[in-house]
Amino acid sequence: MKKTTSTVTPSPTSAKQYQETTVEQIFLSGVKTLSAQKVTTTYKVEKVINPEDNKPIVTRKLVEKISTPMSFDLVEVTVEELLDYRTNHVPCFVLKSNEKYYVTVIPTDISFVSCSSLGEHLCKDCNRLSAADDMDGGCAKVRNFSKCIEMYPWITDGIETFNTKHDAFIVFKCKHFRKDKQSSKKPSVMALSQLKLGLAQHIWEDVTSIEEVHKKIKKNLSN
Repeated sequence: MKKTTSTVTPSPTSAKQYQETTVEQIFLSGVKTLSAQKVTTTYKVEKVINPEDNKPIVTRKLVEKISTPMSFDLVEVTVEELLDYRTNHVPCFVLKSNEKYYVTVIPTDISFVSCSSLGEHLCKDCNRLSAADDMDGGCAKVRNFSKCIEMYPWITDGIETFNTKHDAFIVFKCKHFRKDKQSSKKPSVMALSQLKLGLAQHIWEDVTSIEEVHKKIKKNLSN
């Protein structure tokens, strides 16, 4: 007699829908318009109990995806007018271009932090990206936590958002930009030894060579 098998179907326990909203395809049309697409995605989430092991199984299914175009008109402002937007806690996008400032009010949840469609962020390749004094090769933008683009006349083109959930500061052109051409090369053995010696001398002022450093480390480990 042929044995038959039956498939056990998990029984549904609960189902609900939820939405995710993202902003995509952010673009600038000159200095006049900032455009983007608001994407609202609806999912159905269902939790079922598998009768074979009595463990829950959660599934997520796409219900619909709606894309809504957004457009924001930029207006030219003075530094004083820009300061009014800041101090009045208005969520804004500001564009600096050719020594002029353009601003528009935006929703607080638009994020430009990882937006690459507007241009390359120079700071990621600049060896002045530190909080050191300007005379020591640092940058005031870093010391001021990347705020207030109008404070830095050497930044000629860039954008900033403020009073939003995820403020951004992206520099497109900067007179202080300095890229280290050697940054992609590995440091020499001698250069590494000098770095190690310099760090060790902060702990042991009497060491004068890498050999002495190794002896100190070995002695401390044995103790």
